[in-house]
Amino acid sequence: MDGARFDRLWRQAGGGSESQNVFSELYVLYTGPDRHYHSLEHIARCLAHYDRATPELGVHPAVEMAIWCHDVVYDTGASDNEARSVEWFSSRGKGFLSSAYLEEVSEIILATRHTAAPNNRNAQFMVDVDLAGLGQQWDAFFADTQNLFKEAGSKNKATFYLSQCAFLQNLANRPFIFSTPHFRSAYEQTARDNIARLVQEVSSPSYGSNGLTV
Repeated sequence: MDGARFDRLWRQAGGGSESQNVFSELYVLYTGPDRHYHSLEHIARCLAHYDRATPELGVHPAVEMAIWCHDVVYDTGASDNEARSVEWFSSRGKGFLSSAYLEEVSEIILATRHTAAPNNRNAQFMVDVDLAGLGQQWDAFFADTQNLFKEAGSKNKATFYLSQCAFLQNLANRPFIFSTPHFRSAYEQTARDNIARLVQEVSSPSYGSNGLTV
């Protein structure tokens, strides 16, 4: 996790040396023992997707800040993690970053609730970055799914996979999973194939005798 990169971004937004304390908190939260998917690795991968997309989609500092902070609060089973991540970010930025910037980043973070297709450019960029892992090859996609199960804690595998399939199927029911041409061309079909395979395996009569053992 690149502290120097975060410091540059924070200062570009108008902040100062307090960025070091903010970054330290980020680091501690993303390295918690319960972080199996929503971890430093996820943030690093999101930043890598962002960097690869900027030649086509442009540099958007508010999107990059949202990447750093969108999963800073993650409590298993909670439905308000994104809202609480917004509260965390806003409280750390208040008095250092402009109100307009805090509001812009907050709106982008809230888009990662994935309750509806995003409707503005920055939110579309952020959501595509967050969902890009769906377009990995199957083994990596399924490894991420297993890490999400580890974070689920109290859920048994059957309950978790049924819930996860419902969430993913809702995404697949949209005309497109990805909003931007860059991510759509790179990941749309593979993401759809992965979702269809997971749903098929979970609903199969042989479910429980394969890699999805409950």
